[in-house]
This record gives sequence, structure tokens and C-alpha cells, in this order.
Amino acid sequence: MRRAFAALALLAACRGGAERVTVAVATAARNVAPDLETAFEADHAGEVTLLFGGSGTLADDVVTGSSDIDVVLLADRARIDLLADKGFVDPDSRAPVAATRLVLVAARPAPHVTFATLGQLPGNDSIAIGNPEHSAAGVHARALLGRLGLWEPLRARMVLGGDVAAALAAVRRGSAQVAIVYEPDVRDVKDMEVLDRADPPPVPELWVAVARRSADRELAVSFASFLRSETAQRLFREHGFVAPASPPRE
Repeated sequence: MRRAFAALALLAACRGGAERVTVAVATAARNVAPDLETAFEADHAGEVTLLFGGSGTLADDVVTGSSDIDVVLLADRARIDLLADKGFVDPDSRAPVAATRLVLVAARPAPHVTFATLGQLPGNDSIAIGNPEHSAAGVHARALLGRLGLWEPLRARMVLGGDVAAALAAVRRGSAQVAIVYEPDVRDVKDMEVLDRADPPPVPELWVAVARRSADRELAVSFASFLRSETAQRLFREHGFVAPASPPRE
């Protein structure tokens, strides 16, 4: 089922008084999340509401309590750990559930560049990434470019979007020539060409945790556990994710 989405958009309508869990989902998982929702609801006595946004923005929402969030699924382990350290999520509930990698993409016809040769783009060409202040994809892109010695030389040419969806939109409207996003973001996308795939590090991962303020802790724990089930792992694989390499935090 196709759904419109935007940062912090509420995707599920209120449906009576059934038990409900609200899941804050990083934009990186926006394509797989509806399938996870459907699969969970098919086997559990509860309903799921999805809230999409950049990992940083969603983490801020958990801290401020501006949204009634029960579970977080973020593409940023550091933010999950920070929420745990500050008491906003249950430390024992933290777990990696999927991993991916960064890719360099462009609209067709695409320039002939790779991550290592980004500096060879013409001087007026821009590079779109998620804003590292709000987007885990931006954090990972900055780390990758830093490892390649390209972050500082190319920093002034960055078009910073709120998340990976905004980075792709910048390429589509012509305000950037290339974008650095996650591989599942361009799976089966016909108007984009993958120019290069990053070798780790970094290894972007999706991490789940249960919010301490959860109104229905039992259902929240059930959903977090479901993300590690074979059913959920199959759905992640179908959307281009791979198994995470990191062990859950002790």
C-alpha cells in the first residue's frame, strides 16, 4: 500500500481504542516500515502508528516528549546510546536490526565520478547529503568523505537536506548533481544511477530501542523484538538491507 510521507508525518489513522504502538522510524527505513507494520499487525493484537523523520529529529522528539513515541528505529547508534545514557530509552532494549551501505547516485545521464574522485566534479557542481545535524545519512556521509580526505575540500559544495529523501529530491530538481544516500533508498528507482558503492567503514545500521515513556510497554517490547524475527529480517532483505554486524549493547 502506497503512503505519502514527510518528516514527522503521522502515517496511520486512529482506529478506535485498540492497543497501539507509535514507532519513530528513520527516513532510511521508510520503504520497509509499512511492510513491517503490516506483518506485525497480522500476528499481534495491536496496531502500529509510524512517524517518519531524520534520526536526529526523531531523537529530539523523544527527549522533548513532543510526540508520544513508544519505539525508536534510528539509523544512528550514537543517538540511540545517547538516549539510553540520558534515560529516555531502555538500555537493555537496544539492538541492531539491519545494516546497509552508502552509495553515490546521480540522475541520468550521470557524471563519471566515484567517491574517491568527487573532487573532479566541475567547480559549480554540488553534492547533496542529509544534514548531519538531523540525519544519520549525513553523519555517515561526512564520516566517509572525511576518511577519504574530501570533507573539508568539498564542504562548501554540500547541499544539506533534512534526510536522504531530501538529498534525492535535490538531485531530481537539479540543485545538486550527485547525492550520497543509503543503497535501499535507490532500490528499483529508475531515474537514478548508482555511480559507486562505499566500502566500510562506516557501516550504517538501524538500531531499535523502547522508549521509557512508552504508554504500552508490553506492545512496544513486542514490536522491538519482532524486528529481530525471521519475518522482519526477510522483509529487510527484500528491501536491500543486510544483517547487522554489531552485537547488541550490554
